[in-house]
Amino acid sequence: MEDHSLKLLGGVTDKRCTHVTGPAPTMRVSGFLLLGGVTIRELPQAAASPAS
Repeated sequence: MEDHSLKLLGGVTDKRCTHVTGPAPTMRVSGFLLLGGVTIRELPQAAASPAS
């Protein structure tokens, strides 16, 4: 994850698991956070699997 954001009284939190199996895309966070924040989480397993 790349964080290129400007934060004033806010922040960015990454709550994903650190174990990765295989190559993963790079997530870039950019913008302006004022009195707030961003939390990055993983999708639940039911939402992450494709519909059959």
